Amino acid sequence: GRGAPLGTMDALPRQGITPIAPDEAVKLTMQLASAPPASHVMACGRLGDPPTIRYADDPPPLYRFLEQPRVVVPGVELVCDSEVSLRNDPYLEDHAFKGEPLLPAVMGLEAMSQVARMLSGEAPSRIDNVELLQPVTLATMRVASLRSGDRVDVAVRSSSTQFKLDHFRARVTVGPRPERPRIDLPIGEVDLDPVDDLYGPLLFHTGRFRGVKRYRVLTATHCVAEIAPHADSLFHRYLPAHLLLGDATIRDAAIHALQACVPQATVLPQGIGSVELFAPVEGPTIVVAHETARHADGFVYDVDLAAPDGQLFERWHGLRLQIVARRERIDDLAPALWGPFLERELDVRVRVGEADTPVLHRHDGKPLAADGHVSRSHDSEVTLTVTHEKPVGVDVQQVEGEHWDSIIGPHDHGLTDVCAKLSGDDRRYAAARVWSARESMKKLSGDALVPLVVDTCGNHGRVTFRSGPHRIDTYVMRDSIVAVAKERNE
Repeated sequence: GRGAPLGTMDALPRQGITPIAPDEAVKLTMQLASAPPASHVMACGRLGDPPTIRYADDPPPLYRFLEQPRVVVPGVELVCDSEVSLRNDPYLEDHAFKGEPLLPAVMGLEAMSQVARMLSGEAPSRIDNVELLQPVTLATMRVASLRSGDRVDVAVRSSSTQFKLDHFRARVTVGPRPERPRIDLPIGEVDLDPVDDLYGPLLFHTGRFRGVKRYRVLTATHCVAEIAPHADSLFHRYLPAHLLLGDATIRDAAIHALQACVPQATVLPQGIGSVELFAPVEGPTIVVAHETARHADGFVYDVDLAAPDGQLFERWHGLRLQIVARRERIDDLAPALWGPFLERELDVRVRVGEADTPVLHRHDGKPLAADGHVSRSHDSEVTLTVTHEKPVGVDVQQVEGEHWDSIIGPHDHGLTDVCAKLSGDDRRYAAARVWSARESMKKLSGDALVPLVVDTCGNHGRVTFRSGPHRIDTYVMRDSIVAVAKERNE
């Protein structure tokens, strides 16, 4: 155009006016040439806010995060600000990580969906390429969106970083939602009390966000949990309360319910490949999650959110959980969490509690498995069953109330001394480790008096013994010792 000869190319951007790039202009011209005739057409880049141009000034819908529209080009671009504060958003008091209130990722998705809805005039049906890059804290939150067809690219920024950094990003697809699928929901009950065993020891959530009520299934790679809604309002009473995606506390609980699958670390959501939206999340909800991948710093899960009758609210593909901290202590874990912990640490399958179906045994009492090898141990009120593709042995021993020096015998006193010195254990626990290591080897090989030496000490209070080609890993779990013997990986 004439901008370059007139010398205005540098001045225009300072007024919020941007030119159309040549390649984009050619593409746009071809689209206009092939489009049906129109009485008036204007093709332009951003025009800033000139007094000579005004768009249709329809009032925005009443949504929480449309508080202050800053840029409005109907059907093309929308930028909205909202003040995120404890006054406006009292739920943030219940979502404080290490004392700092943080906007839940699911609330960021809600904000992006609200802006996409206002821009397009249609409800979101799918959210793709969700990136949770930086936390959003108490500040002015800006949601910027740009539409192309039925897709709206959205970014969340914050005054805490001068609006120069994308904290969240996603692509929202708008249009009719698909029919709700129905899935079969597993039944069962895990002996775990979320109030005492999860919230506080593993999870930082309080108040409104303590939604996990019960687990039906819990392993390192699979969980089924029941989630209940919370009655307290999320926003200040003078702010709009309607949520496009449904109850945000339920959707947040669907994410942090997975923490029980990784009890040795603290994980936070890093992103989601895609979210299929079938209906707003409301009422009692069942979350069904399966791990699909893992790497050194995190895990990937597919997650279904369903009503109690199995009809889906949402389906998430590729929920990425990032490890942000690793727990040093695991001796305070509830027994139901021992299974996921041991599965991740030792690459075995573990069941805590009695089996759902009767277990067959050999004449010497060793349990039999249809697939692989199995070992079982019971002490006090804890039963552990460990399955592995190769021979395996497990033992659980309660430490308190036993005279361990007399139980292990003089031949193992030296081994106990070395174990106590290297691990820092009380001697009773060191002696119980030695005894439990021998018992697990007895179940694996049939001989409790095999040669045994201390090999290494590792994370989470692990002490590993070695016996020929076998390793025996021992842990202090509450007031018990758990030992698992199997072949060493060369």
